Amino acid sequence: MKVDIQRSEKTVGLIFKKPRYIVSVTVQFSEEEKALIKKMDVTNHIVIERPPLIGSNSDPNHFHLRVRQLLKGKDEWEFERLDEANSYYTELPGALKTMKEYLASDGNTSKSESFEL
Repeated sequence: MKVDIQRSEKTVGLIFKKPRYIVSVTVQFSEEEKALIKKMDVTNHIVIERPPLIGSNSDPNHFHLRVRQLLKGKDEWEFERLDEANSYYTELPGALKTMKEYLASDGNTSKSESFEL
């Protein structure tokens, strides 16, 4: 799995120019990973939750980043606030690593741990 995450900024509005912060992610899955995604039927699983797009009045369940969106190619999400964009940018690699580990485990999330205190 090869991941490319970029953060950028643009200005919108003719009179009241406002900054918008964009985080884009592209994931290139190996053929083995694509086969696991299909086998495990996880295309609809949420990788990371995120706020609604600016000006969107849709169902909140459609805002979250899902595996199927990553399979399609580049995904871009726009934020009004820099702190929200930075938070998403920071959390995204961890969420993608968790997804990768889940795929590598073939869906087996069983764990065992022993230790002495």
